[in-house]
Amino acid sequence: MSPLPPDLKEELQQEYAQSFDGKLTELNKAYASQNSDELKNIFHKLAGSGKTYEMEAITDLARSAEDSLIAGFNPQQVEGFIKKMSEIFAQEKQKLKK
Repeated sequence: MSPLPPDLKEELQQEYAQSFDGKLTELNKAYASQNSDELKNIFHKLAGSGKTYEMEAITDLARSAEDSLIAGFNPQQVEGFIKKMSEIFAQEKQKLKK
């Protein structure tokens, strides 16, 4: 597969970044209900989409969170993953503004 032209890549990343607020809402809702399966599903999707849009920090954290949830639900740990994902989303949005 050949790489995308830089302009198209940036446009796609901008569109993806628009979904970040909704993803955080989904994560927080699943966390509030302590729905481990839903959290695993959301983090799994984030790992894949982060890879697709070449946002490795999202992919790396989402994989770690998913692996952690597979091992068992730890509320403090999950809360930390969600907080860190929020920070990464903000960083990615900032990068795209440059």
